[in-house]
Amino acid sequence: MGQLRDGIRGLITHWEVLISGNGMNAKRKCLQQIGSGMIILDSARVVQLRSHRRKGIAIDVSFAQPDRVSRMSPYERMKWWKDSKYLQTGNLVALVHATFGTTFLLVADREAIKRKPKEESQDWEYEDTTSDYDDPTSGYDNRKMGMNQGIGDLASDSNKAFISFTLANPNSMRDQARIMTIMQKAQRTAVLVELPGMLYASFEPFLKCLKSLHKQPNLPFTNWIAPTSRTTYTTTNGLVDIPTPSYLRKGGHLDLSCITNGRRPLYFSATRPITVHQLQQYTTLDLGQCESLITCLKHELALVQGPPGTGKSYVGNKLAQVLLANRDRLNIGPIICIWSVSKQFLQVNSY
Repeated sequence: MGQLRDGIRGLITHWEVLISGNGMNAKRKCLQQIGSGMIILDSARVVQLRSHRRKGIAIDVSFAQPDRVSRMSPYERMKWWKDSKYLQTGNLVALVHATFGTTFLLVADREAIKRKPKEESQDWEYEDTTSDYDDPTSGYDNRKMGMNQGIGDLASDSNKAFISFTLANPNSMRDQARIMTIMQKAQRTAVLVELPGMLYASFEPFLKCLKSLHKQPNLPFTNWIAPTSRTTYTTTNGLVDIPTPSYLRKGGHLDLSCITNGRRPLYFSATRPITVHQLQQYTTLDLGQCESLITCLKHELALVQGPPGTGKSYVGNKLAQVLLANRDRLNIGPIICIWSVSKQFLQVNSY
């Protein structure tokens, strides 16, 4: 999302050059400076709102054909839109207006070209064969389309393209009001901004999950994963205090003999933690690895970092061994291990 955010910020900052200006060299230089790889489609207008068969409200939008596409023959234009990666169904697109802000949309219906129905009651059909005629726009009529039939398509008009969207956040009253305002202010146009390589559908579930956690926390470690305005932290010398794991707060202890040499008895508790030198003496861990493991055992959240080969995976392996060995006695779990190497993942789960 950072790429799209930075692209929109750059677009708004340089609106006079990118949208209002006529200098192509200045536009190219400005886009290179922004460097987000975004696609800008000019002269976007909200043509109408209508009911969508699956997604509530459909937002029909027209925009200017890209320059090179407008110069193509009808047949070439249809082929270009059919094969284009732009505005694919489900893609996230931003409708940006200089005055009324940014609204995020999802491509709902994408049709390169529509065939005129034989009867008014029939649905519009896709035209999939292109070799039997020279002008695919013959027999197409975009002027007599009813409110429930949508508007035009992407390729029939050499000057304008038409496409249908739904709101990315359909419950947002602010987005609904903004769309209505843009539609009413027809003399003022907006632009469509897209990052073709960004597959919104692939990370939408994660965004929704984080949003729900933010509103109604119901997972362990929510304070760290999705803090809210009510979340408070205690600090010492400017650093946040990470509490002890819940399974050690009531006087419990961890048996570390599963990772010691010769299974030597070694115990760890919140009130009597072992020292780094004790752990190094009785295990195969080096000094830095011992410090990392003790930090993980002392706190409910720990981040371990280091260059390749320093033993981050090895420490995670030992930590998993300790937790699994004490799981039944301290009622620890569930335990989730995510590993970057399949072989190591299987090794952790074998203990």
